[in-house]
Amino acid sequence: MVDSKGLLTYLCYFIFFLPVLVLLFALGIIKGGIFSLFVFLVIAFGDIGVVVGLWPCHLIWTVYCILRNLDHISSAY
Repeated sequence: MVDSKGLLTYLCYFIFFLPVLVLLFALGIIKGGIFSLFVFLVIAFGDIGVVVGLWPCHLIWTVYCILRNLDHISSAY
C-alpha cells in the first residue's frame, strides 16, 4: 500500500511549488516578449543587408551570363 505520510508530503511539495512554477512561467513569457522583438529586428536587418548587398551582384552576374551566352548562340549559327 501507499504510505499516507509520504503521499501527504509530496502533495505539500506540489502545492508549495505551484507559485514558483507560475512565477517562472510568467517570467518566461515576459522575457520572450522582450527578446523576441530584439531578435526579430536583428534578423530583419541582417536579411535586408544580405538582400541589398547581394542583389546587385546577382543582377550583374545574370546580365553577364546572358550576354556571354548570346555570343555563343550567335556564333553557332
